[in-house]
Amino acid sequence: DLHLSIRRQRQMCIRDRLLLLWNRQRCVTVLDCFSVGGMVMNELIEKVNMWFEDRNLIAGSTDKDQILKLVQELGELSDHACKGENIKDDLGDMLVVMLNIMKRNDYTIEECLQIAYNDIKDRKGKMIDGIFVKEVNE
Repeated sequence: DLHLSIRRQRQMCIRDRLLLLWNRQRCVTVLDCFSVGGMVMNELIEKVNMWFEDRNLIAGSTDKDQILKLVQELGELSDHACKGENIKDDLGDMLVVMLNIMKRNDYTIEECLQIAYNDIKDRKGKMIDGIFVKEVNE
């Protein structure tokens, strides 16, 4: 029965609701639903991945090189945040570098975010001076 099949698909989609949405009788990733300047997020990620290839940033670099670049971008983020300046570009730059590391390791942003969410979803702790400090399980 087609109705039951769609119903089962919807239930599966809802079960993994962090990364999947039900949209017009089909399950799509959250990234397919976000639009940036008229471009869905997956298209934008693909353009960034092609930019890496065009500039030899996958084969011609290493995770170590890219992690050092990520630390550099983090410094810029810190500098601009401390000065009360706009940090949107810094966050984007860091995401580009992280996407590079993901591509070279054949990871997706969904996989990485899902793993991170699974790590934090049941975490308990408290705020101390504006920082969340997790409880230590002994």
